[in-house]
Amino acid sequence: MREARRRAGALLVLLMGSGATLVMAAGCGGVGPESTTLSDADAGTKADTAGGDTASPDGGSDSDAPADTQGATDTVADTVADTQTPTDTVADTQTPTDTVADTATDTQTPTDTTPSDTGGPADADTGGGDALDPGCKAYAGDVGALSISTDGRFRMIDGLAGAGIPARLVTVYLPAEYDANPTKRYPVLYMHDGQNLFFSARSAFGTEWGVDEAVDQLVSDGTIDPIIVVGVDNTAARIDEYTPTVDPGYGGGDAPAYGDYLRDVVKPAIDRLYRTQCEGSVTGLVGSSLGGLVSFYLGMRDPGTWGRVGAVSPSFWWNSQELSGEFEGYTGPLPTRLWVDMGTGEGSGGETIATTRRVVAAARAKGMVDRDDLGYLEVPGAQHNEAAWKGRMPAILAFLYGKTPRPALTSLIPSVVPQAVPIGGAGSALYVEVRDPKHGRLTPAFADMTFATTDDAFSVTTDGRVLADAAASATITVSWGGVSGTVDVTAGGGGATTVATTFEVTVPASTPEADTVYLAGSPDALGPWAPDAVAMTKTSATTWTATVSLPAGSFEWKVTRGGWETVETATSGADVPNTTSTAGGTITHTVQRWHDQ
Repeated sequence: MREARRRAGALLVLLMGSGATLVMAAGCGGVGPESTTLSDADAGTKADTAGGDTASPDGGSDSDAPADTQGATDTVADTVADTQTPTDTVADTQTPTDTVADTATDTQTPTDTTPSDTGGPADADTGGGDALDPGCKAYAGDVGALSISTDGRFRMIDGLAGAGIPARLVTVYLPAEYDANPTKRYPVLYMHDGQNLFFSARSAFGTEWGVDEAVDQLVSDGTIDPIIVVGVDNTAARIDEYTPTVDPGYGGGDAPAYGDYLRDVVKPAIDRLYRTQCEGSVTGLVGSSLGGLVSFYLGMRDPGTWGRVGAVSPSFWWNSQELSGEFEGYTGPLPTRLWVDMGTGEGSGGETIATTRRVVAAARAKGMVDRDDLGYLEVPGAQHNEAAWKGRMPAILAFLYGKTPRPALTSLIPSVVPQAVPIGGAGSALYVEVRDPKHGRLTPAFADMTFATTDDAFSVTTDGRVLADAAASATITVSWGGVSGTVDVTAGGGGATTVATTFEVTVPASTPEADTVYLAGSPDALGPWAPDAVAMTKTSATTWTATVSLPAGSFEWKVTRGGWETVETATSGADVPNTTSTAGGTITHTVQRWHDQ
């Protein structure tokens, strides 16, 4: 029951953000006359009201690839043509050659090899296909039938639907230089849960990922070249669409159809409307939680379409880790770059990290190399929410689209949880992060690290456990990639080295009467970081207590109602840092507010 509640809670957190919003402001350059409710002078700014009205719900996906309108030659005169100069080497109906004179005009360069007809901010060309690179898959629909509005560098598209699939809002974020470089094409990063990416007002819990700010920051400091970002909203069918198989407890299993929709409808439309580099090697697909699961799945299923895959806090536990097992036996092409990450405060602590490490170990076994084509990061204490993913966004983008060669590492940061290592048994968990000056953050393979300790009572295993066989104190030095870091540890966990610690927690009067209050934290006795590790006892209408034996020394902890979607927050609803306390005696604490209230 505890595990089922954990998983259900994790899914509920992101489902609550399924309501999509849309500003029906205008047409898009090339699609129709452009008129905006927000001035184009706002380019580069972000109003939280952008995309702020209700969009139609969506679900399902198109399992049928759209018909390709290409042909061997263009033998029929174009209905909307151009006056290209001497030769028209790109057919206006997406054919290899254009042998019939055009009857209308554009201002493209002599060979018409660029996608822009100087069409305006959205830079879409409806004149017969000139906006599309001849190597890209043609969009089978009518771009003129799409509803496209503009807010600065954002384009909000509605009307992209497949067979049996209602349209959902698709938000496009263009590079700052897009209009000034009409012949330049850009890589495209596609992201799930589009309503959570750019605008706090549309995000599930009022916290956006800050993708636009992160992209601009990394472009400005030279970490990445400009890219186009496409956010695809989720719908009420999120669980179904983001899961590749049916889980006995949750259902799902429509990811194959959703993947067809992204590959055969959304991507061809974006390639048709904007100047993209449509090659799979530079096209990214990123999502979190179930979005991370479906990104990883589609990277395996369609490796020629999605070459840069980001599985952020992925739900690899789905259907008894079926996808993990499939990947271990997978023999197909691997991503150009693969990013995977997980916070230790997500799910059932060590179990969640273990399921993620299983997939990363398989990637390494297949020849993927840390900091080359594989990026893996473990974040101590990080939880399963938008705020945590926002904090990691610069590192995710820097890995997936960072320039090579990568800069030299600058630091290595180890941590041991709990820092008071139990004598005997499984010991404590070691977490390691290396960093570089261009936002790079990475957890390398423990087997590739070297360890040194000032006392032989301690040792470190190849799977990242710190063991102690006697009472002692020491400094452990961890080295990898030319950088080193240290962490101090003590041996404890048995007999006199544990102390009884009583927690007295006051909760808001709004706390549901039927709910139980729990403790979660860094010591093994508090999970570690399982959101329902220790059930407290209710002693009054708003007071709960619990007594726990904890290792002597300091530790971190939080209060929940059984899941991270019900964790304590500040009065404003913002995340609060972990509480740091010293074991022993009585600890009093007041919860200001719950995350779901």
